[in-house]
Amino acid sequence: MTTPQPERATYASPELARITDGPVGRPPGAERRIEAQDTVAGHTVESLVERFGSPLYVIDEPKLRESFRRLNRAFTEGWSDTIIGCSVKTNYLSAMVAVLRSEGAWGEVVSGFEYRLCRDLGIPGEEIIFNGPWKTDDDIRLAIEEGAVLNLDGDDELERVHGIARNMGRKVPVGLRINMQLNYPPWDKFGFKLETGHAMEAARWIARSENLELTGLHMHVGTYIPDPGLYGRGIEALIALALQIERETDQVICSLDIGGGYATRNTLHETMLPGEAITAT
Repeated sequence: MTTPQPERATYASPELARITDGPVGRPPGAERRIEAQDTVAGHTVESLVERFGSPLYVIDEPKLRESFRRLNRAFTEGWSDTIIGCSVKTNYLSAMVAVLRSEGAWGEVVSGFEYRLCRDLGIPGEEIIFNGPWKTDDDIRLAIEEGAVLNLDGDDELERVHGIARNMGRKVPVGLRINMQLNYPPWDKFGFKLETGHAMEAARWIARSENLELTGLHMHVGTYIPDPGLYGRGIEALIALALQIERETDQVICSLDIGGGYATRNTLHETMLPGEAITAT
């Protein structure tokens, strides 16, 4: 008796196709125009490669300063006490962070390495925003000692910071990262959930603590967000939560951290809205 053998599958080579950036990108089938750039900040690409070798990563300092000033101006013209933090995680080249610091940026960090880099560049602890879920106990102690802004990401971190503050005999101001349903798929990996009441529960827990004081709320909508309306809805939700916290506890929310993820102008002729567009919301 013979068993029939299955037909051998015929190999088909994969097909590669370009995809667009969605409704805010170029229309399907539209030609993408990428123009060769011969110079960077007044220096020819050829001369830079001859001097430094290739591959080479070049930052145009005048453009970097111009971009920061444009974003800063867009916010401070309407809200004079706005503070912009440089996301060190995004690019921790010390020269770049130093340039943004010279323009008035604070440091925004998510690790002890980034915190120490900011301190080495002369940024005082009280002008460093410490976000992220991976703060070690030593990081937390140093941040408390130096007056850094501590935004907490979850129950475990809340309890750890409370215990460290108690052992240090300190009453520590903290912020909560608020997770809310604004888009799909939701950006809900970190933070205290707003819709379930988790955020308000954490605020009440802090109000009962002798070693913590809730002074700020923080959100992060996502990365490269093309819809500025998401920020407007997020800010409205933070304000509503802040008012509820102030009504139900003796805590006063002094700051709202609206996070980053702003889209940017670029040289590939896409139609993303720049970050400063969110100020209109």
